Amino acid sequence: MLRLIKADLYRLFQSKSFYLIVVAIVGMAGVVLSVHFFPAIGPNEATYNWVVEIKDKAWNAKIAFQGALATYPFLIYLFIVFFIMSSGYEFSQKCYKNTLTSGVSRTTFCLAKNSVQLLMVTLGTAIYFGSIFILSYFNYDMTNINIGALINDMFVAGFCLALGVSFIFSIANIILIITTSNVIATVFIVLCPLFIPIIRLNVGWDWMKYFDFVSLAQSMAFYELSGKALVPYIVANSVLIICSTIISITVIKRKEF
Repeated sequence: MLRLIKADLYRLFQSKSFYLIVVAIVGMAGVVLSVHFFPAIGPNEATYNWVVEIKDKAWNAKIAFQGALATYPFLIYLFIVFFIMSSGYEFSQKCYKNTLTSGVSRTTFCLAKNSVQLLMVTLGTAIYFGSIFILSYFNYDMTNINIGALINDMFVAGFCLALGVSFIFSIANIILIITTSNVIATVFIVLCPLFIPIIRLNVGWDWMKYFDFVSLAQSMAFYELSGKALVPYIVANSVLIICSTIISITVIKRKEF
């Protein structure tokens, strides 16, 4: 499995697309800080007033972090490149058959793909929050900011959100294995963050909050959800990723290529 992971990471790090995505992530962090970009997904009047108020305030590193959380859901559309280059590439080029017939088990194949995607999403998330912190450090007054606590909050929040995105990617892997269509899997990734909050709000299924990373990011930003309150989300997404990986393994073992 390590050999497959190293091969995928090598291909990613040797690609110009990877570095373009890194530049885009850093650029997005710069936009958040320069224009005080603070979006709200489906805000009510109270939330809207809060957004207007915070945009007009003098920003500091803490508010910048809240802005980073509010804008985090947009990153999934950049992270799609990681999905395509790790899993989608092999299916679009049909070279996954060579991998599976070269002595690599299907279980190892699925575990490696999900591991690479989790690593890349985590790396992208770290680059984003790291850029926010560095730019904030040089642009804002850090006198009254507990830097250690802020870094800890960034670490926990980033890991929690990265798991949420990775869960969506793990479901997309199942779709990719079933359909062998890179397009269908990619469309699923694009639409999933949009429809999950809508379904949850309209149907009233509160349990969906555990894999609704869009609403989770908004809750972190607006209501400062953090610390121990995030543990159930981390546990739930970890379990969901494990379950979806098991499903991927089961599906690929029964599929004839």
